[in-house]
Amino acid sequence: MWGAELVPNVVSFSAAISACGKGREWQQALSLFSELRETALEPNIICYSAAISACEKGEQWQSALAMLSELQDEQLRPNVISYGAGVSACKEGGQWQRALSLLRDLWMAKLEMDVVILSAAVGACDKGGQWQWAISLLRQLQTSTLEQTVITYNSGVSACKEGGQWARALWLLREIRTARLEPDAISYNSGIGACKAEGLWQHALLLLGDMREARVEPDLVSYNSAVSSCEFCGHWRQALSLMRESSEASLQPDIISYSAVISACDKASEWEAALSLLGEMWEAKVQPSIVSYSAAISACEKGKQWQQSLSLLRGLWKARLKPNSATTVQ
Repeated sequence: MWGAELVPNVVSFSAAISACGKGREWQQALSLFSELRETALEPNIICYSAAISACEKGEQWQSALAMLSELQDEQLRPNVISYGAGVSACKEGGQWQRALSLLRDLWMAKLEMDVVILSAAVGACDKGGQWQWAISLLRQLQTSTLEQTVITYNSGVSACKEGGQWARALWLLREIRTARLEPDAISYNSGIGACKAEGLWQHALLLLGDMREARVEPDLVSYNSAVSSCEFCGHWRQALSLMRESSEASLQPDIISYSAVISACDKASEWEAALSLLGEMWEAKVQPSIVSYSAAISACEKGKQWQQSLSLLRGLWKARLKPNSATTVQ
């Protein structure tokens, strides 16, 4: 347009900024916005909304919120798009207070709420560790005419998991079906993760079984969380069985899988099994970590295998891992 001596107007700039946003070229979008500001044109709400959305899609939550504040300073009235992008940006940054503030502003402006904005607010509460607010927003969703989605519930389950509220996490998992929705792998993994944190290995195993019945294929995260819940209580045989099961499901156990099982062996004083698993790690080309070695050394210490402990300590040096207080105290 410039080459043809055609001066772009606000509509042209808005369309270009929006295109860059959808292409996740947030820097180019902001460059265009700056170029617009240098002309005699005044950016309107559509330009601002496109730029804020571009920042949000580019995971630049601070820039998105700064532009939203600038928009309000310019005495422009935010629309649903700008508010939605702002709340989504808050989700990326875990800015739950700002997300709730934007929700309040949206309601006061008498703009129509949609499920995407509410879901983003629940996600912000999840990342901010505010499970109470996440549940409160979910209850508002349940009593509204908005369509409920699994994504929104998943954020709520995750928030409860992060907040150590395992019972509420499992309750929300059941609520997904009550809402006539189908839980997905993320739903179940959050539920199993909540059980892991409390060592509720039996609940974790039940959820793993529920996944299969619902024809939702467990992934390595599912298995690792279940293994960790068994490790918490020292149920090493069950932890080992789950790791073997993941292998049979064509999932390659990783450092988290092995370390959790070795730790379970440590808690059960099963030093032979711990050593066997440490050797298996090398065979599987999974390099043991300091956590793996520490647990194995601790298991040997409990089994009064001081020679094995010293051998492991030498192996730790060979693996170029630096011993810590946990390994040397054993």
